[in-house]
Amino acid sequence: MTLSADHDAPQKIDVVIADDHPVLVFGVRTLLENAPGIRVVATAVDIAGLLTILDNQPCDVLVCDFTFADEGAQDGMHLIAHLLRTYPRMKIVLLTAHEDLMLIRHVLTMGVAGFIGKSKAKLESLPVAVHKVYSGGIYLAPEIKTLLAEAGNAGGGGTSTDERATLTKREFDVVHKLLKGMSVSEIARETGRSIKTISSQKMSAMQKLGARNDAELAIMFDRISEADEVDPSPNPLRDE
Repeated sequence: MTLSADHDAPQKIDVVIADDHPVLVFGVRTLLENAPGIRVVATAVDIAGLLTILDNQPCDVLVCDFTFADEGAQDGMHLIAHLLRTYPRMKIVLLTAHEDLMLIRHVLTMGVAGFIGKSKAKLESLPVAVHKVYSGGIYLAPEIKTLLAEAGNAGGGGTSTDERATLTKREFDVVHKLLKGMSVSEIARETGRSIKTISSQKMSAMQKLGARNDAELAIMFDRISEADEVDPSPNPLRDE
């Protein structure tokens, strides 16, 4: 494992990288160190090294492989569950070649904040992913979003403007603020509306978009944001 001694630059996102391929770790480190606002504080090539780092070196974002080749390593699901439980404030971006639909859905439901492939073209978006998850959002590479959307539509899930009502301006605003990392109570204070109303607007948006959890809400919200399909009519909900 490698630790960084650079702690002078303020306002940077502290990142730890973990993968059992040293060449990939080197490439990812170089990519992130050249990106603005990001500081790589440590790297690891095995799980033992990663856990030692995290116990001694707090970080904001972990860029981590799903599986490790070292003997006795936990399987991917157990590792991710352990990391999320032990370091609840740390955001995790999975860096993996396993673009399996069931896997993606499961880890997003668990609380993983980002999912990106290992090819050179896909890795180029890693700095964007780090910034997005650090700010409270969820990052999925475009091909992952397409895969999830197609699967949702094929299975009767997902959303389209033909199947679901579009969001009101206030619902859109509430979801946007949530995905930027604000809490329901913070949104209520900022907008002058009650916590009950903000919660109702979030639930209404989830129902309209067919989202069962925050991860799916982020995916569906990205789709309507890209299409700019927002209903400009006044929000029918009232403060109570």
